Amino acid sequence: MVNNMLKIRKELWIMIIQFIVFLGAQVIAKLSGEMYGSLFVVLIIYPISVLILSIAISWTKSKLKYLYPIYVAIVFLLMAYIFLNSSAYIYSVIFAGISVFSMLIGFIGKHILKFLHKRR
Repeated sequence: MVNNMLKIRKELWIMIIQFIVFLGAQVIAKLSGEMYGSLFVVLIIYPISVLILSIAISWTKSKLKYLYPIYVAIVFLLMAYIFLNSSAYIYSVIFAGISVFSMLIGFIGKHILKFLHKRR
């Protein structure tokens, strides 16, 4: 049991960081009071965080990483329900797609590095 938890510890930390970014960015945008703060967060901050964290989670060895795009979609739906309106729900599919694409980039990069180290 403990050994299994140690295997997925990195994935859990990445998921916690993603949740904090989703929640924290919206809270800061709401507190700043700017009219387009939430739009900036949804169009700039969220995709960049999903991209970086999806590449990071693709380098882990646990099978939990394959559920990460679904996790991103669900967490964004939660944030859209709390902070945004129903027109933002479609972005959950877009962020899940960005996550899948980023995981593919990380997977390819990991295997390219493995191939280059093997050639040495």
